Amino acid sequence: MEPVRVTVLADGRVGPRFIAGVQACLGARDRLTVIANTADDHWFLGLRICPDLDEIMTTLSPHGLEGPVETWNAQDVLTAHGTGGRSLRLSDRALATCLVRTDALRSGKTLTQATRRLMDRWELSTELLPMSDDELQTRLRVEVGGHSRVMSHAEYWERHQGLAPVTDVRLHGLEIANPAPGVMRAVMEADVVLLPPADPAAAMGPLVRLAGLGAALRTTTAPIIGVSPVVGKAAVPGASDELMVGLGLDVGAPAVAAHYGSRRSTGVLDGWLVDSSDLDRVRAVEELGVECRTTTIDVHHPETMARDALQLAAAIGHRPER
Repeated sequence: MEPVRVTVLADGRVGPRFIAGVQACLGARDRLTVIANTADDHWFLGLRICPDLDEIMTTLSPHGLEGPVETWNAQDVLTAHGTGGRSLRLSDRALATCLVRTDALRSGKTLTQATRRLMDRWELSTELLPMSDDELQTRLRVEVGGHSRVMSHAEYWERHQGLAPVTDVRLHGLEIANPAPGVMRAVMEADVVLLPPADPAAAMGPLVRLAGLGAALRTTTAPIIGVSPVVGKAAVPGASDELMVGLGLDVGAPAVAAHYGSRRSTGVLDGWLVDSSDLDRVRAVEELGVECRTTTIDVHHPETMARDALQLAAAIGHRPER
């Protein structure tokens, strides 16, 4: 049996668990490539912070979530000096990762090269790619206590846990950003492309809207399968009802599928998984021109979602080249 080449587009909140589920379903000869959202990246005290890349890297590392106990000595010192802000806390291990990355960037390396340096440290076989070497930033307008504030997606989750109302979502830098080296190949040469049950606005939105990458998603012969981030009328943990409302979406599996759109027209989906409790919504998704199946959507037990996504991809098969 030929090895399967799987590409996952991922954020740092829901993505790592879904990636772990995909890994559990793949054989030793299969190849997994992860393309990470970088629109949450930002500068902090002179360091380049890449929260999604780092969360995914932790999942892919041989130590995973069972590595050394985190320590917070540097953060404690920053807090004592009144420095470091309230919206971001870095463990000592995370701080060291950011130092290595920033040193590489300051020396002229790209984000892709800096990420490869960090990945090589663990001798990982999985390929992890930032979606772009260019700087992008997702900015949200959030209503808090009767006042409107603009903040990053990362700060929104750190301060408000995805619960504060969002009235606008903007992606700065998108018009000049290009896919990082290897990103287009990872999509065009894949046997299947998967989208985890992540927020479609600030988590998956930058990935599918990036020029070049969006075009590759529309033209690759690999089936593209997404998993709904909504069960019933509630977002899964790690996604946000408020962000979907801020994007102008109804909070429901068919509405998110319609937002991505079918590849039979101008969208990016061939298949869509909804929770088994949303069986009555399968027809609404299929009317969009997207194959729809049910699964158990549980971000804490992702293997079932991953297995059913791969099975749906196999059932759809490769699209003929245009």
